[in-house]
Amino acid sequence: MSSDAPLKLDDSPAIGVERPRRDHARFELERRVLCERIEELERELRTERHQRRQVVEHYERLLAEREVESAERTGLLSQLF
Repeated sequence: MSSDAPLKLDDSPAIGVERPRRDHARFELERRVLCERIEELERELRTERHQRRQVVEHYERLLAEREVESAERTGLLSQLF
């Protein structure tokens, strides 16, 4: 075959559709790092939600105590008058 001859499709080199192994390894590494980061963020979110629930419960207890104290004071004052 001379250099002037037209190139037939059968003569052309096969082009790989898959990524090279290096790209696969990089992809897997990035995927693993991202999955670990997602897990870490989910743990942080669970911790923050738990802390918020504790704060709300504490606030509700304080509010209930204040209401009881207020009712007791009102009861004592009404008994005096």
